[in-house]
Amino acid sequence: MRWCLAALLLIPRQDDGRVFADPKAKQRILEALHGRLTAPRPPVCESKEAWPAHRAKLRAAVLAALGLDPLPERVPLDPAVSGARDYDDYRLERVWWRSLPDVWAGGWLYLPKGRGPHPAVLNPHGHWDNGARHPVVQSRCIALARRGFVALAVDAVHVTHWATGLCSVGMMTWNNMRAVDYLESRPDVDKSKIGCTGASGGGQQTMYLMATDERIAAAVPVVMISYFSRILFANEQAHCSCNHVPGILRAADEPQMTAAFAPKPALYISVTGDWTAAFPKEEFPPIHAVYEKLGAAGRVESKHHEGGHDYNRAMREQMVAWFNRWLKGIDDAKAAEEAPIKAAPLDALAELDKPAAGDTGMRGAVRWFVENRTFKEPSLSRERLLDLLGETDVQDRAMKPSVVGTADWGGGTMERLTYPSEAEVDVPALLFRPKAEGRRPAAIVLSPGGKRDLLAKPALVEELVKRGFVVLAPDVRLRGELRIKWDLNCVAWGRPEAGMAAHDVKRAVDLLAARDDVDPKRIACIGLGDMGVAALLAGAIDPRLSAVAASDLGKTYGAGREHPILPRLLRHGDLPQIAALCSGRLWLNRARPAADFRTIAECPDHADPMPHLIDWVGR
Repeated sequence: MRWCLAALLLIPRQDDGRVFADPKAKQRILEALHGRLTAPRPPVCESKEAWPAHRAKLRAAVLAALGLDPLPERVPLDPAVSGARDYDDYRLERVWWRSLPDVWAGGWLYLPKGRGPHPAVLNPHGHWDNGARHPVVQSRCIALARRGFVALAVDAVHVTHWATGLCSVGMMTWNNMRAVDYLESRPDVDKSKIGCTGASGGGQQTMYLMATDERIAAAVPVVMISYFSRILFANEQAHCSCNHVPGILRAADEPQMTAAFAPKPALYISVTGDWTAAFPKEEFPPIHAVYEKLGAAGRVESKHHEGGHDYNRAMREQMVAWFNRWLKGIDDAKAAEEAPIKAAPLDALAELDKPAAGDTGMRGAVRWFVENRTFKEPSLSRERLLDLLGETDVQDRAMKPSVVGTADWGGGTMERLTYPSEAEVDVPALLFRPKAEGRRPAAIVLSPGGKRDLLAKPALVEELVKRGFVVLAPDVRLRGELRIKWDLNCVAWGRPEAGMAAHDVKRAVDLLAARDDVDPKRIACIGLGDMGVAALLAGAIDPRLSAVAASDLGKTYGAGREHPILPRLLRHGDLPQIAALCSGRLWLNRARPAADFRTIAECPDHADPMPHLIDWVGR
């Protein structure tokens, strides 16, 4: 038994490629990066005179982030009612209207008794079970209808096509804008008096309408408004993808968007039991300061409640009182007191719920965005690509690498090191070099699992070193030791994960070019598997790379590629246009469709690309 144990102890353990000796090093880097990219930005009003221009600029930036630049054509609404039911003090109709040529949006319309025209309130809902059919959503609509408001609860949708800029909130915002069109078209609605309210995801939709639609006359966002930093987590948790808008944090933070509603009346409702707990003390004061600067301090209020995420009776009464005051001229809290409400059972609503004749599943929305938001003539310059990747204002640190340790490896040596990328990011890497003296060619190798992959399957690195290459295997963001599931956070930041990886490659070029043993004119980048896109981006943004190779590039975004996420790319180009920025120094295996790449790259189709890849890089 002792002999067996001793024998086992002599067996070398697989090197995991770890560079960070401190297990908390990764956490510190990622938390600092997250903190900077998600740093709260309070709203500021420089002057009453400058405010309209500021609002217009913010509105344009938010619409662009939502993918609504330009706004789609307002096709005929062709409204339809698929079912209706009369109750003692209101009428309920299941209604539909055309949002895009082949897309219908739906909602539940609560009509007050008596002749109009009435003020109206849009009621987008959040992640309630059964959506607008949930008793909490029904209750606020019934409460509004009883007080003489036309209340419309719009069905939420979840649809994304990141490459064209289509996101769920963008589509919901457009459906809500078309819902306002529908309300304005009704003779029983006073179109000068349309409000909006919603809780959670419905509060989010309210926020985007406050920032983008001038027709909303008063608003009540509930249990939603906070700095984005409270919702975009530094760990791997993520809210539903519907909360993530491409590059929204480059455009505005949440309080900035809702403050753009000023000087129109807005009531904010928050609670102690969710992310809005600090709203009255932290987010609301700068919003209130904007209203004060505009001479409208009496038009904004904050109401804070003990409890969790909700839209309960007390909140509804405050909301109704607010709309009574600003849309009906009734400033009496008692007029908003709520009698008991009985929501309709689901089976009763199901009897009314007959889909419209068009597409209500949002497949038509994807088709429309692909047809209307995909480039007709490519316009993907290096400068535009840098903007799409959020690279235009990145600040780098001085290149001062730190060598953690050195060991013999194969016929040469292996260094464990870190090198600085942007601001707080230190990239862990392994550097392999041959024994030969003098300046050598170099290759940066990116693998899906990071540098650990290359130690587990060292054939590629071994052959490159054998041929005299200095090889750098970095754990670029967000792989290897820097791995974290932040793809949706990256969307909101406007810093796509593959773009951050490409930036880390650019800094790797800085590292290698400064070494005495590397020929700075012969530095290549190789992307294996799904890291091929990162390698392609690195070659496009850094012309110093003398060769770029992707072992299995796969489909273009126009052909249906989804990952890695590159929001809005198809507005200006696709992978072939990125490849064109690497023209003359590019090798792509299994690029699809290959014909799109053949004039700008060597495009073989090898089942085992490694021998051919090594020959090409080492030529």
